[in-house]
Amino acid sequence: MILLKRLAILTLCTEFSVTLYAAEYRTLEDAVKAAEILVGEKYNTPISKEVATNKIIQIVNDAALSDDQKIEKLKVFIRLAAGQETFSSAPDSQVLDIDPEKSVEWYRKAAEQGNADAQCCLGWCYDRGYAVAKDPLKAVEWYRKAAEQNNAKAQFFLGLCYDKGAGVVKDPVNAVEWYRKAAEQGLAAAQYNLGICYDKGEGMTKDPIEAVKWYRMAAQQGLPVAQYTLGSRYEYGIGVAKDTAKAVKWYRRAADRGLAAAQQALERLE
Repeated sequence: MILLKRLAILTLCTEFSVTLYAAEYRTLEDAVKAAEILVGEKYNTPISKEVATNKIIQIVNDAALSDDQKIEKLKVFIRLAAGQETFSSAPDSQVLDIDPEKSVEWYRKAAEQGNADAQCCLGWCYDRGYAVAKDPLKAVEWYRKAAEQNNAKAQFFLGLCYDKGAGVVKDPVNAVEWYRKAAEQGLAAAQYNLGICYDKGEGMTKDPIEAVKWYRMAAQQGLPVAQYTLGSRYEYGIGVAKDTAKAVKWYRRAADRGLAAAQQALERLE
C-alpha cells in the first residue's frame, strides 16, 4: 500500500508542480519537457512565460554543466516555479532564481499572512527537509493550517501524515477523513489513496466496489497509477465484472503516460 501511495505522490505533480516530489528523469529531454509543461500550465502572462522559458534555455545552453547537472537544475527550477503561482508578493526574478532558501522565505512570508497554498508548500519543505531542517511536527502544523482552510493538497498531505504516522500518531481513520476531504474536491491523488483505503479496509470497512469508484475518478483525470490499478481490477474481476478489453484500455492509458508496470501488463495480455 505504501509503495502505491508513493507512486500517487509522484503523479500528483501534474496538479501541484508537475514534478515537485522527487520525480526522476531519465534524460535531459524529459526534464526540459516537464519544465515546459509547467510553464504552459502555471504562467498566465506573456512576460512571465517568456522569463520562465528563457530560464530553461539558459540552463540547457550552459556549456559548463553536464546533462546530469542540467537535469538537477531543471528539477530545482520546477520546484521553485510551480508553487509560486499564487504568491503575488514574489516577483518573477525571485521565483525563477535557483535559490531554495529564498523560495522558503517567500513561502513563509505568505504562509504567515494566512495564504493556504503557501502554508501547504511550507509544510512540504519541513516534510522533506527542503532548504530547512526536516521537522515532521512543523510539517503537520502547516499542513493543518492550510487543510483547515479547505486546501485540497494540504488535506491530502495531512492524510498522508496520519497514514504514515509522520509528525502525528498513526491513525488510519483520520487519514481517511483527510483523504476524503481532498478527494471530494477532485484531487486525483487523494481519490486514488481513498480507493486504496477501501481496497485494504484501512480506516474503514473493506469495500472493493467503492474502491473501484474512487480509482475510476482518479484514472479519468489521467493519474497513471490509478489507470493501472483500475486496469488490474478489470483484469482480475475485483470490484467489477472481469473484462479483459477494459483492462487493456486502462493499462494502455497508463503505459502511454510512462508507467512501466502497465506496459508489462499489456505485454502479458496482448
